[in-house]
Amino acid sequence: MIKLIMKILKVLFVLFLLFSCVNYKGSIPTASRGFVDISRFDFEKNEYLSLNGEYEFYWEQLLTPIDFKTNESLQSDFFIFPGVWNNKYYGGRRLGGEGYATFRVQFLSNDTLHSFAIYIKNFATSYRIYLNGILVGTNGIVSYRGSGYKPHFYPNLIFVDKINLTNELVIQIANFSYYQGGPWNNILIGNREKIVDMLNRKYIFSAFIVSSLIIFSLLHLSIYILIKRESLFLYFSILCLIASVCFFINGQSEFRKFLSWANWYLLEKIMFILLYLPVFPFIIKKLFPDLIKENFHQIYTFFQLLLVSLVILTPTYIFTNTLTLFHLSIIILGLYTIYIVFKAIKVGYENAIFLLNNIIVFFVFILIDIITVSRFPYLNFSLSYVGVFIFIFSLHYIITAKFIKSFKTMENISKELNLEKPIINLNQKTIFLTIENELRRIKENEEKLNKIIENIPFAIIEVNKNFTINFLNQHAMSLFQLTDYNNLNLSSFLNEKELKKLNFAFKNKSELLVLNFQNNRKENLILLSKLSFLFKNEELVSVKITSIDIQDVISKSTFSDEKFFVEYNISPREQEVLKLLIKGNRIKEISNKLFIAESTVKDHLNSIYSKFNVKNKFELFERLKEYQNINNIEYSSFITYIMNHLTNE
Repeated sequence: MIKLIMKILKVLFVLFLLFSCVNYKGSIPTASRGFVDISRFDFEKNEYLSLNGEYEFYWEQLLTPIDFKTNESLQSDFFIFPGVWNNKYYGGRRLGGEGYATFRVQFLSNDTLHSFAIYIKNFATSYRIYLNGILVGTNGIVSYRGSGYKPHFYPNLIFVDKINLTNELVIQIANFSYYQGGPWNNILIGNREKIVDMLNRKYIFSAFIVSSLIIFSLLHLSIYILIKRESLFLYFSILCLIASVCFFINGQSEFRKFLSWANWYLLEKIMFILLYLPVFPFIIKKLFPDLIKENFHQIYTFFQLLLVSLVILTPTYIFTNTLTLFHLSIIILGLYTIYIVFKAIKVGYENAIFLLNNIIVFFVFILIDIITVSRFPYLNFSLSYVGVFIFIFSLHYIITAKFIKSFKTMENISKELNLEKPIINLNQKTIFLTIENELRRIKENEEKLNKIIENIPFAIIEVNKNFTINFLNQHAMSLFQLTDYNNLNLSSFLNEKELKKLNFAFKNKSELLVLNFQNNRKENLILLSKLSFLFKNEELVSVKITSIDIQDVISKSTFSDEKFFVEYNISPREQEVLKLLIKGNRIKEISNKLFIAESTVKDHLNSIYSKFNVKNKFELFERLKEYQNINNIEYSSFITYIMNHLTNE
């Protein structure tokens, strides 16, 4: 299924490139010092030409074509077109975003250009354009500050019947509304039919993206209405709706021309508010609830809401300047999301690899956009739209897959509960009551099981493939002399030899082995261990180690009843010393455990040796062996005895 989705996305990408139609052939003429020769440019082979390069630049002057004819003393600077005038130096001072200027370029053509067209997306933030002395296009109202100035963004397609051999293009631009000012988009010129055809393809592609996002939004909203407790669908529906509205009203969108009647300030406020709303972190939190840190989520949400407040309370010139902060927050969120998805892959979340691939594609596309816009401004396409669509499509697939899985789970619950109707067909109240009763029963059984596990005289240890401890039951905690096992690794209790033995068992899936541990008090433990391996997608996830303390079993099996101690007249203190000796403890260790002097331990041992008529502990062990007649006990009988002993504990 994932391979099919990736093929569809590749097809969409190829279609986008076809719609963009960047098919320049031959050299591209560029303006130099306000003049460009386009007479040799073949408009039959190429759809359009971006009229870029060095334009004459007249800062704080709104000049008309008549001014250039009547005033020969005009002195110009030069400006790389397209671009913004922020941070440019003029007359020894650095320019800001606010201001006004006139741009002029002359171009040499030929007499074959009939049915001509000029296309401009927008400039920041109002302009007038003259071709050969005639006003051919406007956007907003160009004026000095406070003198009728009015900003606007919408695409402008200008039809020209014929151009001359020598032509003059004069552009007046004013900006007192946006933090960046100037001609930040290309001027496209070319054959009227070809430019219209190119724009129609872009409209179709943009309409496909917007309509798809609206369908996604309505689909997930309807699911949320049916299943009100699953807020993930609501968040995703809101995200799709925000993306579709932003695509439609964005100043760079071809659809902006349909909003030429709307108030520019209101559109920009709506655009920035929607852009800054922190919806995506809620989706990631819902997808990976165990991995997202609450502190990061709260801080990011607070920061984005702070940006929204700035948009509401401040004028456009101020809040549009927050885009840099927004871009920084997006980078941080993106890196954090990639980190979370990597963790999700590590712990085995379904579809996490698919999501990671699409996040990477999304960021690569944005990076390509940044590079192409800065280095190749004549390229008239944007990969960001495709990147956003691919990313949202991947989220749609993952959320839908999660919903289908939940649906199948509900069907399975219906079968397990022997319901007359499938649980999905019950009314909402009955569904939740049924599930709550089942969960209560499962919880009660789980509590009983946990109580048994905690009190059973086996050490139960669960570790991952790196030996990090995930769980220890109470008996294991007691053996290892621990009060907490968080951030502990089993290798801390094993020497190098035992660690190699355990590694070998993991690698070869051995089920039974004897391990020598040292507990937190540096005491030796000899554990007979049964290993159970848990796999997910054919990858080892965790290992459960169920262990018996062999020394403890031997000790208890050696002294099967109290008659033994009565027969040899062993006092209670001597019993304690003898049991610790059989478990492998030395005189110093027995002294520490019983809180008595080493000399006292030796006195007790000498007394025990005399009662058994032996000289040392080796002869004592032989005597105990004879007493129990271990050599005549079969292995199965010994295991039966151990199990009987442990179950009767």
